[in-house]
Amino acid sequence: MRVFNVTMNSSINPSFPFGYPQQLLESILNAGNDYISVKDREGRFVYINELDASLYNAKPQDVLGKTTEPWVGKVQFEEWYQEDMSVLNSGRKKHYEPYSRTGQDGKTHWFDTIKIPFADEVSGQDLLLIIHRDITAIKEAELERNSLREQVLASQRMETIGLLSASVAHDFNNMLSIILTSSNVLTSKQNLDSETLFLAKSITTSAERAAEIVSTLLILSRRGNVEHSYLDLKLCLQETQTMLRAALGETIQLTFDLSLEALPIKGNGTMIEQVLINLVLNARDALPQGGAIGVKASITAEEGGLEFVTLEVKDNGIGMSPETLKKAFEPFYTTKPVGQGSGLGLVVVQRIMELHHGKVEVESQVNEGTRFILKFPRAHGKEPASPPPIAETQTSLEGKTLLLVENEELVRELICICLNSMGINAVLANNGDEAWKLFLESEQKFDCVLTDIVMDGELDGVSLRKKIFEHDPKIPVILMTGYSFNYFPDQGTNPEAIDILHKPFALDLLREKLLKLLAK
Repeated sequence: MRVFNVTMNSSINPSFPFGYPQQLLESILNAGNDYISVKDREGRFVYINELDASLYNAKPQDVLGKTTEPWVGKVQFEEWYQEDMSVLNSGRKKHYEPYSRTGQDGKTHWFDTIKIPFADEVSGQDLLLIIHRDITAIKEAELERNSLREQVLASQRMETIGLLSASVAHDFNNMLSIILTSSNVLTSKQNLDSETLFLAKSITTSAERAAEIVSTLLILSRRGNVEHSYLDLKLCLQETQTMLRAALGETIQLTFDLSLEALPIKGNGTMIEQVLINLVLNARDALPQGGAIGVKASITAEEGGLEFVTLEVKDNGIGMSPETLKKAFEPFYTTKPVGQGSGLGLVVVQRIMELHHGKVEVESQVNEGTRFILKFPRAHGKEPASPPPIAETQTSLEGKTLLLVENEELVRELICICLNSMGINAVLANNGDEAWKLFLESEQKFDCVLTDIVMDGELDGVSLRKKIFEHDPKIPVILMTGYSFNYFPDQGTNPEAIDILHKPFALDLLREKLLKLLAK
């Protein structure tokens, strides 16, 4: 064991050149940024500088001669004492990995620590010198960098999902267009037997639901369009009760406490339904032994007179730790086993609330349950009355000529059949280049153009629309897309000024759009 000729509490040593060695030594030890102490074999402090004593919210004279037990408790003292004695008995200094420690003032500090055993020649005691270097600022900067790095990685993952979703959605929506258009044609046939009609309508319903799922993927990746309308949140919640109860099983009690008055918001009913389903199923997973889930909705007011339609989903399940709670809305973060959770459920909820100009809050404690509070801006006034449908007697589509531009052959042929059934003469083009040539060279006068956006060739749908508008601004152009508007190459164009049909679309919507445009 190395021997240091140091006596912490000795009297004045005449050989020390400045005359007051103890005071000078203490001044030196208190002048730096290190937390320094010396302990004996009983764990008592024989020296402690002011910084180290501050961790116990005390002065050095209050700590000398005592152990840490009065400040940290017996369990923590015993743990530290055993570690100190291990180093003291080894006779070798030990350097520790950085660790955090909360002082009596409640502040958390990070330390780089070294412990050095030595023998005091004057007292004959084996002592342990402990030096803590405060690296809190360094550690906090490191943690912040790691957090930012994680945010960047999460953002990149979401961007990748967005690009993949947009690509898949385009192809998938083309296939759904074929399915939906075919089922629409079938259901429009006369004299169908009841079984065939039921099957055709089932195909239509399933295709529309699949389109909603694709739309949700695009919304999650921030590439989707959202159509809002005035709706009563209470009615949305009531419509989901039966489905949710069936999904929860017999061990979970689901209760609804809904305001007697209407709960008007401006939003998207399908998304609201998805928010409720996500939160209720999350609550179910927090109740492995069964329990209760409560859904409450009412109108609330905040300071300044702002009114909200507030939706709460509360469970009495296992709850979340503070660490889990902080990460609840991080993409791909999940506490579920591999294969049982994507970590995107709450991300979808948060994204949908953003699109509704609302906010989501969460409260949770371990073994005491979780409560989600969602606040939608209350919509005032009544829903605008829908304009009466335009009768075909007012503006007949019979005899109109339309240029149809679509690079998917089957989609093109099916839309052509639908247009012909409306009495429209459809001229077909495979891409924008072919369509522009037809537009310029054909002897026929086109009353309207219906074009896909993403196609082979130099001209996509947006570029084709621009050329046609420059040539003859009176000819309406309808754009079809399986992507979202954010994909469009013409980023400067106002989406509200463009007639768009998002694939897949129903024939009634196409007919309504054509009647509206050709009535101008």
